[in-house]
Amino acid sequence: MPPRIRIDPIQSESDRTDAISLLSEGFPNTPWWPEVIGKFNLNEKTKGGLLLKIDGASQGVMLLFEHERLVQNKNTRFVNISSWYVRKNCRNFTNAILKEAIKDEHAIYAVFTPSPAVLRRCLAVGFRLISDEAILSLPFRNDRGTGGKASIKLLKHKANCSSLSATDIPLAVNDHSELPFVAMEVRSTEHDSLAIVIFRLVLRRGIRFSRLIYTSNSDLTIASLGSIKYFLLRKNLCFGIYLPKSCGYQSLRNYFPNIASPSILVKGSLSDADVDLLYSEYLYLPI
Repeated sequence: MPPRIRIDPIQSESDRTDAISLLSEGFPNTPWWPEVIGKFNLNEKTKGGLLLKIDGASQGVMLLFEHERLVQNKNTRFVNISSWYVRKNCRNFTNAILKEAIKDEHAIYAVFTPSPAVLRRCLAVGFRLISDEAILSLPFRNDRGTGGKASIKLLKHKANCSSLSATDIPLAVNDHSELPFVAMEVRSTEHDSLAIVIFRLVLRRGIRFSRLIYTSNSDLTIASLGSIKYFLLRKNLCFGIYLPKSCGYQSLRNYFPNIASPSILVKGSLSDADVDLLYSEYLYLPI
């Protein structure tokens, strides 16, 4: 008799227990799963995840961090597929949980993964690769075209982003304005342009870096990169910025080209330039 396969949302307390057990097994030395799973159904932006059940037993898990965003003035589901693990003896059924997660053809799906196996599976079901590695840009090492002068102002909770009131960015700034996030307004002092930029601080071998989460103006961000790096060094002791290898950043010098960094994959009607990391695992997981 063939096995009975079910894909269920994480809803009950027993589902939560199973999810925590599987995540701890698949991602050892990461003690935060009880806290993360405990927030499911309590935070409206975190919809939870899925369990792969075979003959009634949970054998796989996938977390889904979801938020509704404006795309071309339409509310659209953004879903970050994260923390995906299936037990080795059940991996023939791995695609079942992935296909269930991406069944809404109107949603935008994103995966950030360092795993070649996950990358291959995602590409096989219609994801496209946006960035296959990160570029690490260091202070006082400015590429041509990145030395533009800019004034930079930190944006705190309840920040006034009235210049972008036609979008949902003011809300995003409020949700990403406290450490380990740094939200800022970058204004060119050479011409009339402005960018809202959000970074997430990360520690690597005891050294603080930052990862670009969002920018409203990538051209200005690149042009002002020297000023931004100096600002982050001075205010946050941040010794470099991780940037995606896409959308203009790929021309920048990478000082550590072999550094392990997640690839960025996207499925859905969204241009590469509009892909960002807002409301993703970087908000919900201490990574």
